[in-house]
Amino acid sequence: MPRLDRFAKAKETSTHIRHKYHDVLSSPTRQNVVQLDEVVNESILMKDSYERTVSFVAKRRQKAENTMIRRAVKPLPGRLSVSHTDIASAVTKRIDEANAKERKRQKRLV
Repeated sequence: MPRLDRFAKAKETSTHIRHKYHDVLSSPTRQNVVQLDEVVNESILMKDSYERTVSFVAKRRQKAENTMIRRAVKPLPGRLSVSHTDIASAVTKRIDEANAKERKRQKRLV
């Protein structure tokens, strides 16, 4: 498993090389070190963006699951109990409604 601070270490290393060896390195090499800094910065930003997206999706999924758990299936009028098929059909209906709502939301974003 890769270390969590690998991008920070890469940034420190490239900054160290740029500052310490600036006078020794040739012009094309200095440009490559600056480009390395830019790539590391971009990778840090992409990693942070990815982590925020993953956590946001996980929170939304957890919220949807909690909402599904709280809803109780009530028996039909004239019946005293709920059968397994009633529960399964109610859950399937809720899932279909949630999927349709999510697709509609995603279409608005695109």
